Amino acid sequence: MRSNSKKLGTLGQQVFEAFVRTATYANCIYGAILVEYELETPSELHQDSRSLAFRDCFLSRQNLPADIFEQALVHVPSEAYKREMPNGVYVSMSREFNPEEQRVEADLAHDVSVRIAVAIGKLML
Repeated sequence: MRSNSKKLGTLGQQVFEAFVRTATYANCIYGAILVEYELETPSELHQDSRSLAFRDCFLSRQNLPADIFEQALVHVPSEAYKREMPNGVYVSMSREFNPEEQRVEADLAHDVSVRIAVAIGKLML
């Protein structure tokens, strides 16, 4: 229902709030809000890093090695929404999934998602 921007915004904020709440308490390496894409495992990302799953994602500071955590975040553009959390960081490049309605142009968001996937894929080295 992309044509109903008000409804899309309301639902997106509900998804955002539930996701951030869950990520705060989950003992995970990473997670993502996904609509059309699947969330690959680190092994799958190691084999093929072309992932669109990291447009709106959580990365665990506790469960990712510090160098991989930093590599994953270094290319996140300033126009992306970033929320520091006690156990990691939430990054959103989609207007619907952050309270400030920040967005990143689609081609750049794709590139950043792949760069995050490449960093996470290094877990398998």
